[in-house]
Amino acid sequence: MLYLAYKEIKSKPSTTETNIGKNKKLYQLTSKVFFLTLTNPMTILSFIGIFASMSGDIITTSESVAMVIGLFLGSMTWWLILGSIVIKIKHRLPEAWIHRIRYLSAMILAGFGAYIILAHN
Repeated sequence: MLYLAYKEIKSKPSTTETNIGKNKKLYQLTSKVFFLTLTNPMTILSFIGIFASMSGDIITTSESVAMVIGLFLGSMTWWLILGSIVIKIKHRLPEAWIHRIRYLSAMILAGFGAYIILAHN
């Protein structure tokens, strides 16, 4: 998380993009956030809870596969929608607000990263 905060502060936001650049950026943003979500401990615990709650019921392999695919497609749809909204409204915000949001996000990430490091020592 500290590395992500550092990368966010050091990166320069782009102001002009082509349609190809927007689509590429959308897929990059979506994939980064999706994999960040998959490694989130709360997400992992939520999935464990969902799967554990079904252990008492008799489920077939096809039902299990359908549920995993449904969770994957639901998560990807959510992140595609969220990424699309962010990319579409980004150009409407004043540059000063974009910088504030970036630095605030970086500080929150750094705070969580520092907390994790300090909590485990």
